[in-house]
Amino acid sequence: MKFAARIFFLLSFCGVAIAQTTTPTFPSALKNVVVIVQENRTPDNLFHFLTPLCTQNTTTCIPSPVTSSCYDVSNCGLSNQSGTVVPVTLTGVNMKGSVDPDHSHKGFINMCDPNSSGVCQMDGAYHTSSNSYAFVNNPVVTNYDGSTGHLLDPYLTFAETYGWANFMYQTNQGPSYPAHQFLFSATSALSATDDGNATFVSENFSSGTGSGCLASSGSIGHILSPNLTATCPSGCNCFFGNTVQECPVTNVLTGSVGSFCVLPPASGGHKSIAALLDPAGLSWKYYAPSAGSIWTAPNAIKNICEPAFNTSGNLFCSGTEWNAKVDVANLGTDILTDISSCNLSRVSWVIPNGTWSDHAGSTDIYGPSWVAAIINAIGNSTCTDSSGNTYWQDTAIIVTWDDWGGWSDNQPAVFLQPQPPCTSDDCPGDYQYGFRVPLVVVSAWTPSGYINNTTHDFGSILRMIEDLNGLGRLGFADSRASSDLVNFFSRTTPRTYSTVVAVEPASFFTGMAASGVASTAPDDDD
Repeated sequence: MKFAARIFFLLSFCGVAIAQTTTPTFPSALKNVVVIVQENRTPDNLFHFLTPLCTQNTTTCIPSPVTSSCYDVSNCGLSNQSGTVVPVTLTGVNMKGSVDPDHSHKGFINMCDPNSSGVCQMDGAYHTSSNSYAFVNNPVVTNYDGSTGHLLDPYLTFAETYGWANFMYQTNQGPSYPAHQFLFSATSALSATDDGNATFVSENFSSGTGSGCLASSGSIGHILSPNLTATCPSGCNCFFGNTVQECPVTNVLTGSVGSFCVLPPASGGHKSIAALLDPAGLSWKYYAPSAGSIWTAPNAIKNICEPAFNTSGNLFCSGTEWNAKVDVANLGTDILTDISSCNLSRVSWVIPNGTWSDHAGSTDIYGPSWVAAIINAIGNSTCTDSSGNTYWQDTAIIVTWDDWGGWSDNQPAVFLQPQPPCTSDDCPGDYQYGFRVPLVVVSAWTPSGYINNTTHDFGSILRMIEDLNGLGRLGFADSRASSDLVNFFSRTTPRTYSTVVAVEPASFFTGMAASGVASTAPDDDD
């Protein structure tokens, strides 16, 4: 110690500059986290109109160099459909009524098209849909205040005037159900042991009704895991030389508890983030349009849902914590009511109704308006905490998309190591990571036009919640994540908020909920 101190003194005395590094910390005013989840888009597909773009490469379709001064969004994607890899220029499609490309795990493998070294060649998006080489059009619209704008202006404005991640990946290599489990529990495995053995629930349910603890008897889920026998089991899909298997599993009820209902750790299951928040006395709420579907992640956690049969013989969640903290009463719009009544929880997840989801297919154009309504409500709120900080000053808003939706994107998936071909159960790359999804961070502490080039995934969001509150780790994707998003909050003084107008105001969504509009799935694949 004395020697090190003497060297430091001598270097300083001789005029040698000593680099002092400090670990970034969250602003002390930050308390609340609101995670807004949209559906099924890639950066290349939904954020085509960001500016400035990184220098385009019309041969590889991978922009280069990618810096903190440009957005990694490409105007083309690769295809080997003809037998030769060629660039395909992306074409415009409408937000409403566009095709719905395959975004199953098989769709991931087909689009990735891994080479012999296990690196995604990214030339197989044509497998997911012949129209997957596309970007979302940005037509002229009339906003709720009478001004003229463009449909995607809210998304582009938030990305360009707050924070954007060039390298945000969905944690899982597949669709919405497992994605939402990673967003809430840092894993889609049924147990901590399964997570450690790279064994994950990998698809949406393909038959029956409900999901998680509310999946009906006989529903079919899928389990993906390393396969060490070199022979693909009958009825399964296998990948990477048969070293990864994805097999159908029939949901079997024991009483009211099914095969896909995650038990507490003491019973062989695993924790969710709620198990860290609750003992710390930190409030949380999960807003969703319905109870039993694939995007309502807490329905898979037994000690939250507490599945039971109603008088009609159908499963429902009867748990005390479910009734208090999972809000499915008004299509998820109660987030707006809770903000206006100063009842925002410390951590909130917000899932869209199908009508205002960005999911391709039958959904409408209201996704940007929905996200803007929530952010505007927080930004303009006069509610204050015990320190006198408004919601705008004490809330971090994280906007992400749950999966890539089958759309073309320029960046290869980043496989966790060890990756397939699997030679043991220690093979987390068999299902992690998937392709890029957009990530926008909005807060009073985020610099304007901030572009981050660190690798993030859904585990980064949970890691942020944990680190902001000193909660420790669940030990799954949160522990595997390389970041906690802290660098998005580098301002030393808070910014003021300016309202971002959109096609529809907040009253459009609360009005639809009040009128009795039925809940519809953001993801229509269940």
